[in-house]
Amino acid sequence: MNPANTTPTSKEIKTYLLETIRHVMNIEFFLHQLRIGYEDPERPHDIVGPGNKFEWDVMKGFATQYRSPKPDFNLYMLPSLILHREQYHHRMWNTPEQNNSVSFGSDATEDSLKLGAVDTVCSYLEDRKYQGGIHTWDEIEQMVDTRFRPEKRFWAKKMIPEMKQIGSPDLTPINNLRYTPDFDLPQNIRIAIRLRIDETITMLKDEHGILL
Repeated sequence: MNPANTTPTSKEIKTYLLETIRHVMNIEFFLHQLRIGYEDPERPHDIVGPGNKFEWDVMKGFATQYRSPKPDFNLYMLPSLILHREQYHHRMWNTPEQNNSVSFGSDATEDSLKLGAVDTVCSYLEDRKYQGGIHTWDEIEQMVDTRFRPEKRFWAKKMIPEMKQIGSPDLTPINNLRYTPDFDLPQNIRIAIRLRIDETITMLKDEHGILL
């Protein structure tokens, strides 16, 4: 494939959207159960606000990760990653003050740091090929101990026991863009997720000619 062609196929887009929806439902489930994330102005997670994963400029790069062979990361996916890091939860989680092992940037609150830890742990619980697929709780705890910087390790180790006690939701039913299980989420979150999915499907059809 021409390396200059960064436009994803409809199949790549569909795979990407389903994986994104699984993540949204996964983390919204944990945020609801743990009663955190209420300070985040960009909810539902990852799909509203600047740099959200349903924006075309974010989506078009991330969706190419499903190609074989893998495309060049810097050309295809890095621009999307940079845009997505504009999201509130990434700005709070990725601005640590290096002089304090458990303190982040001045804007970060305990709520936002707990959310950042939950987001990171959820990504390892999901079937993300570029992260090695689904991980067990033991594997995640080992990664936290060996790979995380001290300030992120502190918050991840704080949240993992609570997440383990709750248990992960079953994400396998999420295999159709027209169906999303409710996971006992608040009604406003369920409705907002459904609306964003429908808006995105319409946007892809009307603005990019992609039929799903």
